[in-house]
Order: sequence, then C-alpha cells, then structure tokens
Amino acid sequence: MPKSPQMKLLEHLQTSWPAALRLRASGDDAVEVPPTHPLAGEVNALLRGATASLPAISANSIRWNTFAADPAALPAAVEQLRAWIIPSFAWEVEQDAYLVDRAGEALADIAAAAGFRAIYRWQSGDRELARISAKLAAARHLDERPPPAPFVRAPSLMDLRRQYASALAVGDQKSADAAVAAISEHQLESPANVAFLRYRLWDRFLEALRITQDVDLDRFVRQEMPQRARLAVARAFHAIYLAEFEARGDLAGSLAAYEQQIRPRLAGLIPLLRASEGVEAARLLAYEARARDSTVSADVRAVDDEWTKRLLSVDASAPASAEALSDEDQLLEAAGRRDWTEVQRVGLRMLHAEPASELVRTLLLRSLLAIPNGELENQLAPAAASATTSPTQTRQRAKPTVQSWAQWLAAIHANDPQQSAAADSFARSENRSSLNDLSAAELDVIVDQLDDLYTAEGDADALSRGRIVAGLAELISDLAHQPEFPRREWASLYLGLLRLWSVLNAGSLDPLDASVLLTLADASLTHKVAAEKEVAELLAQWWRTRRVWAQVPFALDAIELLTERTTAQGTAEALWLDAGDFLRRDLERVAPTDRALWRRVGRGIGFDDQTIDAYLPPLPAVAKRESEDPISAAQLTRIAIVWRRQDLANNAVRRIAKRTNAEVFVVYEEHPRGQTTHALGADVILFVWGNVSHAVFHELENVPRARFAYVPVPTVANVERTLERWAISQLKSTQAS
Repeated sequence: MPKSPQMKLLEHLQTSWPAALRLRASGDDAVEVPPTHPLAGEVNALLRGATASLPAISANSIRWNTFAADPAALPAAVEQLRAWIIPSFAWEVEQDAYLVDRAGEALADIAAAAGFRAIYRWQSGDRELARISAKLAAARHLDERPPPAPFVRAPSLMDLRRQYASALAVGDQKSADAAVAAISEHQLESPANVAFLRYRLWDRFLEALRITQDVDLDRFVRQEMPQRARLAVARAFHAIYLAEFEARGDLAGSLAAYEQQIRPRLAGLIPLLRASEGVEAARLLAYEARARDSTVSADVRAVDDEWTKRLLSVDASAPASAEALSDEDQLLEAAGRRDWTEVQRVGLRMLHAEPASELVRTLLLRSLLAIPNGELENQLAPAAASATTSPTQTRQRAKPTVQSWAQWLAAIHANDPQQSAAADSFARSENRSSLNDLSAAELDVIVDQLDDLYTAEGDADALSRGRIVAGLAELISDLAHQPEFPRREWASLYLGLLRLWSVLNAGSLDPLDASVLLTLADASLTHKVAAEKEVAELLAQWWRTRRVWAQVPFALDAIELLTERTTAQGTAEALWLDAGDFLRRDLERVAPTDRALWRRVGRGIGFDDQTIDAYLPPLPAVAKRESEDPISAAQLTRIAIVWRRQDLANNAVRRIAKRTNAEVFVVYEEHPRGQTTHALGADVILFVWGNVSHAVFHELENVPRARFAYVPVPTVANVERTLERWAISQLKSTQAS
C-alpha cells in the first residue's frame, strides 16, 4: 500500500530529528505514536490533516513549521503561538515567515501534496525543544478539552415576578409566558402557585378555554384558591358557557348553561366572588342566587348592569326591597364562603365600633391563619394573650403586615427589614383586594407616598430599588387590569407612577420597562392636560439617558405619542432630530421599512423633505426594488384594528392601506355588533392593548390565537410595526412549511 501524503511529510520532517524522537513505522501507511511522546499531539494532528506545529532540528537551532490546510486558519494558530511561546521561548523569522501556496520549495511542495496550503515558520534555540513541546501539548490539551458545562444562575423570583407583572400590564404575552416558565423550571414557586399565575395570564389574554380545560382545575377549585386566580377561573367559565347566550339575550339558555356546565364544577367557588370584582362576578353571583333560591347581598343588587338586574328581577325569589345584612351577618356569610379578606374588612369595622362577641373574635383569629393582618392582630391581642403574657410581649410577637398599596408604600419608605419583608409578601400575594374600592382619601395617600419615594430615590440601595420596582410593576399591572383604565380620577396616580418608574429604571434596555413607561405616559396624558410638559420631558430624558440601538423603537413611539397626544411640538422635534442624528451614523442598520416609518413621522411633525433627507435620505431606486415590504408580501385580504380612539385608528388605517391592497378597517364599538362581526373574518386582528372593550374581546374569543396581534403601546407607529412583525412571522412559517 502506498504511503499517504501526510506520512511522507512526517518522514521528511523526521530526517532531522534525533533518534530518540523519531517514530517507528507500524506498516506502510501507519506509525506508532506513543502517548508519552513529546510531540504526540502535534503528530496526530498532522496525520489527520489538522493544524500542527513540528520542528526541523539543526545543530544550533530549531526551525519550527506550523502547517494549516486553509490559509484562513493560519492567523489564529499564529496568535496562539504568540500567547504560549513567542517571544518568551522562540522568535519569528525575519524573511519568508509565511509560505502560502508557495511552489518550488521542497517542504512547501510536500506539505501541499499532504493538503497543507499554508506554513508559518518560526525559530527557537536547540535547548528549548522540550519546553516548547510541553507548551504545545498544554495548548492542544486545552483546545481539545470539552468545554465545561455552563453555570446557569437561577433568576430571582423578584425579577421574574416583575417581568410577569410588567408583561401583563402592557400586553406582552410572550414575556409573561417566559417568566412563568422560568419560575416553574427553577421551582421558585409551588406547582399550585405556578398554575395560578398561568390562570391570570390566560385570563389577561382571554384564553378562557385553556383555563376551563386545565386538567388540574377541578382539584384546585376544591382547595383554598387565591382571589385573583379565583376571579380568572370565574371569568373563563362565564366567557365559554354564558357570554354567547347573554349576547343574544337568551335568559333561559344562559340559566340552563349555568346549571349544566358551571354549577357542577364551581358551586364552591362562585359564592367567594365579590360583585366589586367586575360584571362577570356580579352576574355569576346572581345566577347562583337564582339556583339556590336565596337572597343576594346589597352590593350585587347595586351593580349597574342590565343583565344582573334581569337575573334578579325575573322570577327572582328574593324581593328587591330585602333589608341589608347586619355587620355580623355579613361576617358570618363571608366566613361561610371562606372569604377571609372580607371577614377581616367587616371584622375590623366591628371591632372599631363596639366590643365584638366571642364568635366574631374566633372567626377573626381563624382568618389570620389564611391572611396575616397586623392591624387585626393588634386589635385582637388582649383576647389572644394569656394571663402570663405581658402587653409588651404580645406586641413583640405581632409581626408587621401589609394589606394595601398605601401600607406597602409606607413600609417601603420606612426601609425596615421586617416591614420590607411584609411589603414583599403583599406584592407577591394573589389575594390582594381589588383597586375598585380605592377611596379618594386612600388615593391621595398613595400619590403623596409616591412623591416621597420619588424625591428620596437617590438614597435607595440596589436591593431596595429592586424591591420598589418589582412592587410597582404589580401595582401598575393591577391598575391596567381595571376595565375603565385609564380613569380620570386616578390621573395623578398615573403621573406619580410615571415619575418614579422613569427614575428607577433610567438606562434600562428592557423593552418591557420602556413599554410600561409609555403606557403610564399615555394614561397620564389622557386626563391630565397640565402634565404635558412634564411627561414630554420624562420621555425625552429616557432616550437621552442611553442613546443605543435597543432604544430606537422607544424613541419612535415616544415621538408619536407626543405629536398625537400633546402640544409639546418642540420636544417632539428635538427628539426626532436627536434620534435621526443617531440613526444616520449607521444607516445600513436601519431597515427599509423603518426608514420609511421615521420619514413619515418626521413629515407628521412638520419637517420638510430637505431636513428629513439630511438625516434619513430616501432609499435609492435599486434598493427600493430589492427590499420587499412584508405587509405587502403577506398578501392579506382583511385587516382589523380594534381601537376605541377613532382618530388615531383612522390614521393607522390610512398608513397601512398605502402598504397593502387588503381592506383595513377599525373596530371601535364597545358592544359587539357589525364591526366585531366583520372582524371575525379578518386575516389579522390588531388589538391596541388597554383600549379594548371586554365585550368585544369576548366576542372574538374563538378566533385562532395565530390571527391575534397585541399592540401594547397606543401609537400609530406601533400598530404599523406590530402588523409588520406579525406579517414577517407568517411569511417565515409559510416558508418553513
């Protein structure tokens, strides 16, 4: 068998080696390479055609040759030699250090025949052979060793809860899903709590069927379930089994569906609901009252909802003039429902008014096992303390608790370890009471506390900042869940949150943080005209704090929000020019569709074409032909935009219509009628988050999720970009299939 070219190259090199270093042939085309040989790694690499360094030894020096099959691989090999060997133990030759595709030299010809097109030549003293051989072996061992398993640090529960709450607030389902998945993967919450987080997520994005079909639901319903998870389940069953009948006005059909589909599974859950938790809760309580032939509480009768009134008036067993329950009866009823939040609310009122009976005290003590409450513990301390326990010891035993957002802010501001722990527990709690019952006095307290935190922000350490931001994300999520969001009477609250969020998260590159900021800015501007200048400056400052590519989408949304919702023309102009100056430094990174979008926004501000061209020149004709518009390429026939702001929605329709032949229309009605019906046949339905009627959303419940596209920030540019991203994903899915 003829010898391989690699063997011939090795034999050529070995002619200069001392006998002790030469390798013995084990056949015509094989050689024995003992593991203990100083150059074993290099020889084996050469024989398999990999980059290798081997010597040609003379009397007074050693000429080393580093062989590479591909000339492009040689620079990396040389850099490694310079890191390990040169110049400490060897040196580079002054002439012809590199031989690439060199013909006519014996060594180069033999190496080329063996597949090595490039050679790097270097030199060392004759006494450095052993040391250099050891260095080469060490370097090769390090290169060939499998990489160590990466250390994955588990994210903190606080950070993941913040991500989850922020994502729910702005309508980012993908980020919320990722947060729940990470919490589950790292076992940061119990399986039941993970399931409850998923119920809230599915409720927020109206995936009611996933809740009703969850395999663990029936088991969870029989256990103590957090208030918000309980409400999510109730809303899901209402959407799946009752909403259609109610939309048709079919009372008999809805009563039959309740008896057959809902009551057998949720009979123990529905009495725990409160009418203040929303129209679905009030209606379910009314259905249950009819099924039990029992009275309903005064708060259910007070609900301003025609369907609830119809349930209670047609063949209702209880007269409309039923007397209101006494405090003690309310407490006993709440205890029977295991509604410990309501037990404590009524119980505290009773304790402040007059001495309570032993039964009432017993029930209040039982409620503390489910929900800690420092105020209630202090009120009950004399009864709970034994004869040998002093009042001082009783006070020491009672731990501080937080039961409202006002108390949470006070605990955070106090910066006391025990109060901070109580604040964290409240922020993570799934049993927080609804914000619907927030009084004007409580609102004023919260706004003042937000201002105090805002002015003291510089004193907060990293841990405190993280705790504050995580809690604020939960508060903002609670606010964004309100059906009337944004509410006129809460405008000062939105502005206070905007100030604090902007300073605590300044410089953040997390898109969720920017989306929350824009959501709060939009809410503040909706009902607080006097805040225009301050809101505009906060948005501009967010961009100026960190001008990077990751913030470019935020800058565009901020500019559009300012031009559409404020008279702060100067701030919008300055922000566009600043961002345009940033973009023109590397125009190749700006996608053609984004460039066109920035140019349109510039014209909307009032810049002339000459000014716009100086920052973002139009694409050359050739580039325009080569860049295909994804919205046009998707070949859509019908696009629905669900947005109650008709003026902005119509602007979005006009801009999108220029990029597609599809029918583009707006759904702005609050009750599902013709517009909603027309949207059922759309290729894609764009939901401007926070501005969608729940009734319309429920009507579209059965539309496949793949046709939904959520628009978290209410600007025309974001509607356009959301559609573009959706179109790109659809094109990729089509190509993959």
